[in-house]
Amino acid sequence: MAYNAVNVASNIINNMHEKNLPLDHIKLQKLLYFFAVEYFKLNENFPFKQQIEKWKLGPVVRDVYNEYKFKGSSSIESPTVQFTFEDGIFKTSKIKSEELTYADEALLNEIIDKYGVLNSFRLVDITHEEDVWKEAKSKIEKREENLFYTNEDFNRIIGSTVNGE
Repeated sequence: MAYNAVNVASNIINNMHEKNLPLDHIKLQKLLYFFAVEYFKLNENFPFKQQIEKWKLGPVVRDVYNEYKFKGSSSIESPTVQFTFEDGIFKTSKIKSEELTYADEALLNEIIDKYGVLNSFRLVDITHEEDVWKEAKSKIEKREENLFYTNEDFNRIIGSTVNGE
């Protein structure tokens, strides 16, 4: 089952708000990434329809970036509002949370409890400590496009965390 990362971002935003934890764009991206790694460890596939890219500040889901980039470094308090045009009327609604399975919801809560309390740039540092990111650093700095995390990358990341490296 592949989830829409933009909707999972809404789950994270709502959960962080309920726990009164600060959330900015960078932390949102890293929480999505850590969820993806743990999900991959359990299911051997990616949780999202969208790919995760290697950017200067670590992993990024471009669709989520595009949805929340207007916030800059400001706090994200609630999911963004979408505008639709139905029956000749403009309507607004917040982006809905994803309906996660019970196990995936529990996993997301674990990720938020573990990483949501950390500073955004500490989360960036954690992702920059991974060999997969280090090996792509020169390409990232040259602003090369389409630097996506692969199954092999995730297997290496999981292997290094399992072995305690």
